Amino acid sequence: MRTVEKARYKVYLDKGRQHSGAADAALKGKSYDAAITNYCIALINDLDALSVNRFGKDLSSDSHEAAPITLQGLLNELGISDFKALAVRCVEVLRMKNKASYRSESLTAEDARRARKVARDARAFVESRLADLA
Repeated sequence: MRTVEKARYKVYLDKGRQHSGAADAALKGKSYDAAITNYCIALINDLDALSVNRFGKDLSSDSHEAAPITLQGLLNELGISDFKALAVRCVEVLRMKNKASYRSESLTAEDARRARKVARDARAFVESRLADLA
């Protein structure tokens, strides 16, 4: 994890929006691997936005899959436990990123729609938590 000025959380939210938009366009164009990769990047940026806003740290690590679990631990310390089920779903989607980006197999429309659902649910969670802080 890296220390980041808390006000910079908005940069992460903007990046999340941009990648989500790119993912939506890729899904519409039936470019499922590109959609999944972009939903994963959007998801990571959205989780980073909450972590930076709340804790002044991003969730960078050697593994994208660690980000939701790290955030869950930080939120648990504050008594916020309703992220656990979503964190598990986030990890499942983030595991698809390497397949979508670097493997010889292609992922499906169903995989892309699942990634979209999780990314949107994570965005809604982050936005609700940021609203709680306003």
